[in-house]
Amino acid sequence: MRIWHNRALVLSAASIIGVIGIASASLLEPSDAGFDDHTVTVVQGAQQLQVPSNLMPSFSRLALSVLPTGNATSCVTRPQDEYLTTSAAAVGVDGAKLQAALDYAAANGSNSIKVFRHGCLIGQGVRDIATDRVPELNAGQTKAVVALVAGIVADRGWIDLDAPIDAYLPSDLGDTEHRARTLRQFMQLTSGVQVNHVTGLNFFTDISRAREYFSTALPHAAGSYYEFDEITPSVVVYILDRIIKQHESNRDFQAFAQAELFNKLGIPASAYFWQKDRAGTTTGYSGLWLRPLEYGRLGELLRTGGTFDGRRVVSKQFITQMRAGSNANCGFGLYVWLNSCRSGETQVNTDYPSRRTYPGEAWIQSAPSDLYYSLGLGTNTFVIPSLDIVVTRAGYQELDTVTGLANLDLHGAFPGNAGGPGDHEFFRLLMDAITDMPVSVRATIQNSGPYDRPASLRVDVAPFLLPLTAPLGSYTALGPNGAEGCNALRCRAEPNDGILWVLQVPPALLGVIGLEQRPSG
Repeated sequence: MRIWHNRALVLSAASIIGVIGIASASLLEPSDAGFDDHTVTVVQGAQQLQVPSNLMPSFSRLALSVLPTGNATSCVTRPQDEYLTTSAAAVGVDGAKLQAALDYAAANGSNSIKVFRHGCLIGQGVRDIATDRVPELNAGQTKAVVALVAGIVADRGWIDLDAPIDAYLPSDLGDTEHRARTLRQFMQLTSGVQVNHVTGLNFFTDISRAREYFSTALPHAAGSYYEFDEITPSVVVYILDRIIKQHESNRDFQAFAQAELFNKLGIPASAYFWQKDRAGTTTGYSGLWLRPLEYGRLGELLRTGGTFDGRRVVSKQFITQMRAGSNANCGFGLYVWLNSCRSGETQVNTDYPSRRTYPGEAWIQSAPSDLYYSLGLGTNTFVIPSLDIVVTRAGYQELDTVTGLANLDLHGAFPGNAGGPGDHEFFRLLMDAITDMPVSVRATIQNSGPYDRPASLRVDVAPFLLPLTAPLGSYTALGPNGAEGCNALRCRAEPNDGILWVLQVPPALLGVIGLEQRPSG
């Protein structure tokens, strides 16, 4: 244990909202005392200082660049602390090659890009210091967070993922067929519901996404057909909210998520805001605005099989279930994408802009087969268990956009698809940086050369057009696809407070400037 004495050196930096923060730091000399021996490197121009993380105030951590230092071979970040860092070389990574991968990601629209190995932050993008405290719309990555909350609820025995949802719904909502689907089918996107992406991408004026499900056709048998849908994730949240309130009357879905997930990862309430629809239900398909700085904490939870700082948050069994594909799509688990498809298995993309079936291959062929990841509009948390690596990325421009357009490949250029040319190139560069790659892991990388999937300009218009009445129902509750039990103003027996989520936005500004205390877990 060491404490640090002063040799004055004053550093200044501008925060991401234009506030000038003046931070005093110390050139360090150790002596014995009762502080944790965790340091970060503060960089200003050519000057570098090592500063104990528990002595650095939050506003100076915001304004100053935090880069890898030291020679630790593994790290355990506590909830109340920022990430621990080490050099790339200390964890078997070539620093120059890692930088090439980070530079590639930054040049292709990454507002934030971070690489962790053995729990240590070893590199980040050039824009992270300015952007990683600004909440971004997590879009599809929201579903992965919903899955983790569902896992915590299931671990308590409050829900059965394989039971018909009939048991968890109000008795007057929906017909027998809609009520017979299961939460697992919803979370594997195999409920068989008809998809209309125009209504699915209605981010702000939903009346009730959960109740829309009960007025939407079910053209496919349950569990038999994978199709990326933006309706059923909100049904999952609707059910979780009801079950949580039955067991803990003082908590709703978001309060439970904060207490049982975010607090345990050290994510403060000021790090995010989460939209609700007009019926007052938290949106499940999208709507979580979480700052990119926190993605690594989600990745750490997944990397360790459900623990954080040595404490169990969600069961290892549930994390294993998240990584299991279905017969309808081997490349998709419980709201996460899987790189582990094998020849002969059925593999299906998001159908943006066209539905494509692949012959059982890795989504990202330049990465190991055990890679799995969340996927949003430029938001990702990638986990490679065999290499003990986590990669987090945020940016509304997908990594694949430029290379997809250059190759005349709409699959790569269109947002929301898994495994395009940009993802391939980033992971090709990153894997080339690993100096201790086991032979057995390298053998699972299907293509360590240039991206070679055939380009496609095909567009399937049906999911964007049919049924023609779907947008009317989503926006106004009118017509056959209107949310069941709702009109344009309200839904029966629901809180109908969806607009109040905007009140979460001002408190999140405290997180933007770093004026917060991370929860201790």
